[in-house]
Amino acid sequence: MRFHDRLRSVLAALLGVMLGFVSLVSEATPAQGALLPTPVLLTERPCENVREAAWLVEQHRQALADRSAHLRTAEQERVERQIMLEYRAGRQRELARRNVAHDQIADLVPAQYRDMVLAVADQYETAPRIVAAVGSVESQWYAKATGTHGDSGLMQILPSTGSWIAGRLGWENYDLYDPVTNLTMGAWYLHILHREYGSWEQALAAYNGGPRAARLGADFPYTRLVLGVYHRKGA
Repeated sequence: MRFHDRLRSVLAALLGVMLGFVSLVSEATPAQGALLPTPVLLTERPCENVREAAWLVEQHRQALADRSAHLRTAEQERVERQIMLEYRAGRQRELARRNVAHDQIADLVPAQYRDMVLAVADQYETAPRIVAAVGSVESQWYAKATGTHGDSGLMQILPSTGSWIAGRLGWENYDLYDPVTNLTMGAWYLHILHREYGSWEQALAAYNGGPRAARLGADFPYTRLVLGVYHRKGA
């Protein structure tokens, strides 16, 4: 067999393998809506020379590469769409949850402080309406309120208590009359007291009267006052 005849036979076998590979790839199911390039068809006739055969093989290789790229792009788009749908659904659930939480404190907290109350309550795992009731009783939401013992701000934090809380939170500089700072301290302190005593009745008594008042729990006047506000409409 002459050299050119042998070369044609080898190239024909090679092209047959390539045709089979193209057939397998073309059976892959593309993502919905993806526009895939049409693979170049190998000619049935024998190649006239090595250069023509090499050109056909390169065209098939490029077609397969383009098809794979389109498949990858379509899959990426599908994943991105799924992520976006899940994000939007999660966002809607979060907005619905926050709307419910807003409604639960709307009768106790002025509009400008509601997001703050919800944020600090979430941060320190404290019931938002407990924070709202304490703020209502302590200051009626007047940020510059000052008590007879120097208790300051929305949650009426004593300077000594504020200094202790700031130390625990790692704060060096703070302003008890700043609403965010004061609400953060108050929510954190309520969380710590509830964790220590195991009930809101005792935690509220300790918040106002210190450790000795905690044992009175629901019988402590301050506790009855705060819980009375807590149980108003909207609870």
